[in-house]
Amino acid sequence: MRQAHHPEQAEIALTEVMAALSDPIRVGLVRVPAAGRERGWGELRVPA
Repeated sequence: MRQAHHPEQAEIALTEVMAALSDPIRVGLVRVPAAGRERGWGELRVPA
């Protein structure tokens, strides 16, 4: 599995984070891994 890029704090703009989280689908995608269990894409149940 490919490793995700984790930016340094200085590379993260709060405005970009807030804009990304204004979308309910993106908020749901953030909550899934925050629940503490890895899941496959097929388990995410988001409209495509």
